[in-house]
Amino acid sequence: MATIRFTEGDRDSRGFIRLSPPAAEVASDAPALPPAPAPPIVRTPAPSPMSPRLRYQLTIAAAVVAGLLLVLLSVRFSPTPGAIQPGTLLPTAAATSATLHVAPFVAPTRESVAMLDAYGAPNEAPRWQIESTRVITPLAHYGSDWIQADVAGSGLVWLRASDVPELAIVGPDLAPRPTAIPQAATAPPPPPPCAEAGIPGKMVRVCDYDDLSVLQEQAKAQWIDQYGGNAGVVTTPTPPDWSKP
Repeated sequence: MATIRFTEGDRDSRGFIRLSPPAAEVASDAPALPPAPAPPIVRTPAPSPMSPRLRYQLTIAAAVVAGLLLVLLSVRFSPTPGAIQPGTLLPTAAATSATLHVAPFVAPTRESVAMLDAYGAPNEAPRWQIESTRVITPLAHYGSDWIQADVAGSGLVWLRASDVPELAIVGPDLAPRPTAIPQAATAPPPPPPCAEAGIPGKMVRVCDYDDLSVLQEQAKAQWIDQYGGNAGVVTTPTPPDWSKP
């Protein structure tokens, strides 16, 4: 028979045999067990990306398939050769000729472009020639016969207004203004003739542009009014003295 021996560790504080040891004691007395292994991690492989070469090949294949489908459809629905569909207009000979013989584009050359004379100043001989197809911007003018313009590629030049009638006459007028002609000084009119009446020491002098006989009567009347009585001897009128004022 098996014999069970109890030690002091199997008894409690009162001396009774323990039916089951405390959890702490069991944990302390029991040998340490190795930790349970972690479950393996299963990784699902990610799909590999499509290479550029494979993508290019698939694109080419799709294009070829689409082209074959278009060819098959065009052959399936194309009209029978030689048959004319209703409402189809046949090209005329003139249209066919125009379609087959298209005139090539010819760039304009210097010989085919109209040239304009350009001047360094008005009323001078022309210095250059410029193409009429250039961009010409009028800036000023010299009277109504000359236009100063900014020409692309040449700068400021003078053009005859008659050569470029499409250009407007704008800006300041650079022609010199005419100076005023001084008028010649007119000579003062000659002094009027004079007539005298009276006696020496008591003379009256009348000067005017009237007739000489009228001046004599005016001088006599003034002498009578001034000195009174008979005028006495009235001297003959003397010719005007141009030296006196």
